[in-house]
Amino acid sequence: TVETDYPLVYKNNIYINDLRNCGEVNPADYDIFYNLDDAYESNPENHFIDSMLNRVFGNRVTALDRSPALFTDANDRTLVDQDIKSIGAPYFAVHMRRWHWELKNISVDTWVDIFARVFAKRTDHKIVLVGGPTDYSLDHPLIVNYNAKYTPQQLAYFLDGAKCFVGIDSGPFQIAGASCTHIIGLLTHISPEHIMPIRRHDPGWNSTAIQAGVDCVGCNTRQQTPIRGIVCEKG
Repeated sequence: TVETDYPLVYKNNIYINDLRNCGEVNPADYDIFYNLDDAYESNPENHFIDSMLNRVFGNRVTALDRSPALFTDANDRTLVDQDIKSIGAPYFAVHMRRWHWELKNISVDTWVDIFARVFAKRTDHKIVLVGGPTDYSLDHPLIVNYNAKYTPQQLAYFLDGAKCFVGIDSGPFQIAGASCTHIIGLLTHISPEHIMPIRRHDPGWNSTAIQAGVDCVGCNTRQQTPIRGIVCEKG
């Protein structure tokens, strides 16, 4: 039985027999009950997956398959296959995040500069924007806006067809970990060894981590635990 605030993430999951919304489970009804709240927030020195697995299995987790998994159905695959066909070109997937934590945002001007450099070198690919309804988008013949279009399962399947995914630590970033695409992670307060998706037992498999060029990068491990927000060391 899994109890969660986000049941959509577990849709079609073959390992779950009973999916509940938070508040619907009485722990006393079970022989064993694991609460993963604040597992990572209280142990930022580990990879976030390991912090949760450690709470259940102890410290002997390195032999486990720690890769994320999302499960599509036939309707998901049909929808996404039609969209890929309509794009009509190879594509890069990009998440232009716009969120209330400024440290997790990149300015539109920076994105425009990056895209201009890409299109100056080649115009045979398209850039597909993926994310939520409040994230940035741009109007350009070679840019396709798919923000808020997909479920997590559909997005992972869509990313399987992308040349790469580019984005900062976010929902789409972690969903990309359930795909086989190359992940380019743009990281700030969390170091690569703590946040890059683990696939094939390797957090560096088919991925590139680009860290912010500031001396305080990776400050997450220096925050007061449990870490539910970031207090900037420089004010």
